Amino acid sequence: IKFASKEDEDITICISNCIATSPNNYIICAHDDLIINDTIDVNKCIKLLEQTFAYAFYMGLSYKAAPFNKGKNIPCQHLIDDMYAWKFSYGMQKWHSFNNVDMTLYRKQDILKSIASIRCNSLEEFKDSLNKTSVYVHKVGLFFRYPKIGHVL
Repeated sequence: IKFASKEDEDITICISNCIATSPNNYIICAHDDLIINDTIDVNKCIKLLEQTFAYAFYMGLSYKAAPFNKGKNIPCQHLIDDMYAWKFSYGMQKWHSFNNVDMTLYRKQDILKSIASIRCNSLEEFKDSLNKTSVYVHKVGLFFRYPKIGHVL
């Protein structure tokens, strides 16, 4: 676990350095007001991420919360156990924001590419900028049937 401090002048450089110096090939981006409310087998998530060539695994999204698009749920594919996939091009709202810090598992090189052009002085600015960075809409995201996290009120 590595923490980025709000006192750093350019928070993006601090976050990039934390990620780049990690010996791991995968990174879970999360902020400090999340509560993990269920067991997460991260190795299983990584394995499915690689098997499906997905962009990321979104532990804060859930099948029950999938938004509607023209009166229909976005198309989701059941993969295994309680794990699902959706194509970004079908997403709406937060299902169309590919990058976030809501307990999302990324390949290290993918998230480093996504944040390379971001320059921010605060974590809030960073989170907003990260949400606006683009990835290819033909990519796929993974999620659980029920969210594995909640937010502190």
